[in-house]
Parts: sequence; structure tokens; C-alpha cells
Amino acid sequence: MNWRFGYALRPVACRERCATRIERSFIEDVLREGSQNIQRCRRHLPPSCACWSSQRAILWEAGRNGEKTPEGWASIKLFEILEDLELASRPEAGTAEAR
Repeated sequence: MNWRFGYALRPVACRERCATRIERSFIEDVLREGSQNIQRCRRHLPPSCACWSSQRAILWEAGRNGEKTPEGWASIKLFEILEDLELASRPEAGTAEAR
């Protein structure tokens, strides 16, 4: 139901006591921009490549109040997703055309 109104669900522990909500557009924007930056990076140097440093800074700022806040919980999850994406192996340029 919260997705329908443009908000993401909060962690179960925060639902009763946390008044703030995370806008769905924020989550989508950070995830989309971060994954696109990682995909477009020509000189990708994991871990912590500079290609998604702006998203890392945004997530660091969003989570500065701790992981028990809705913003902190969401920023940790987004950071983990982008970090996994950064470390995932990427196909070589020529392999997609060979198939």
C-alpha cells in the first residue's frame, strides 16, 4: 500500500515509533544513477571506484543518524546493492556480439 502512495516500507521495528518516511523516488533515483554510473565506467576499479562516489556520498549523508532510522536502514540496503553490483563481474565487450 505504501508503494502505491510513493513511499517505501520502513523496517518493522520502526513502523510504530518512526514518523518519517522515505520517498520512493529517492530510492529509485539513487539506485538507477548508481547502477548506470557503474555500467558506464570505462576504467572500473573496485572496490570503491570513483564512478559512483556521488551516490556513496548521498547514502552516507542519508544514513548518518544510524541504521535504526528509516533513512539509515534504506541507505545501508542501497549501499549494499550498489556495492554488490560494483563487485560483480562484467562481461567483456566482445562476448555479447559473439552470441
